[in-house]
Amino acid sequence: MGVCKPTVGELPAEEMSTALTFCIKRAQELVFAVEIYALKMNLELPLKSNLHTFRPFLYEIGQLSVERTRSTRDAADSMGAPHTESLH
Repeated sequence: MGVCKPTVGELPAEEMSTALTFCIKRAQELVFAVEIYALKMNLELPLKSNLHTFRPFLYEIGQLSVERTRSTRDAADSMGAPHTESLH
C-alpha cells in the first residue's frame, strides 16, 4: 500500500479500498498483535488465543483472515469476500 494523495470530494474506488484495508489491518494489529506475530514467524498460536480454533492465516498484504467453513462461506460470498484456499 502506497501513500495516497489527498482527494477533495468523492474518493475513487481504489482509494476507498486502500483506506478500508489500512483500517482493517490497523484494527487487527491492535487486537491480535500476538497472533499476527506468531503467524509471521511461523509459530504456533497461544492456546488461549480466541483465534486458535479458526485456523487463522495472513494474506500476502499482511491482513489477518481465518479459514472459511461451509457455514460461513455463503454469508461471506454474499458480502463479496475473496475466495481463499485452505492452507492445511
